Amino acid sequence: MRSLCTPGVVRRGRTARTVCVLATLLALGVATPRAHAASHFADARGFAVRIVRLIGENRYAEAWASLHPLHQQAAPLERYVQCENMTPIPGRITSLRTLRVWAAPVHVAGLPNPIRGTKVTLRIVIADRSIPARVVVVKTVSLVKVARNWVWLLPAARYAAYLAGECPQ
Repeated sequence: MRSLCTPGVVRRGRTARTVCVLATLLALGVATPRAHAASHFADARGFAVRIVRLIGENRYAEAWASLHPLHQQAAPLERYVQCENMTPIPGRITSLRTLRVWAAPVHVAGLPNPIRGTKVTLRIVIADRSIPARVVVVKTVSLVKVARNWVWLLPAARYAAYLAGECPQ
């Protein structure tokens, strides 16, 4: 049996040609735009989860390594870790679930205009014996790429505090 993509087979319009082109691209390992977007969002989701876990575990030095370079300048590693350790996250993350991932303009504190980025909304559950009930937080994390790598951003108020030489409250 001959396929629609076999030379000499009568093809029926644009749909058959599209199917043939997509089948050929997939066979060659070329990503379609939809597959690329899915991979992009999966990478963003994984990165956001990793950063939230690091911060939730008070592992600030490791999280800082993936902070936007402009924000690293405002909050040098030693000062960032010192300040963040003044108000550690109580308890531990018991659940972390992605609710949504989408492409969106992102405001990077310290830059005049929004840039292309990705936002990830997470549902975070924190529990500990010192906390009477578990705490559920829904947080949207804004991410951008710098030199092909994901970076995370300080919220504008925290960036401003670090820039002023203060620890954020």
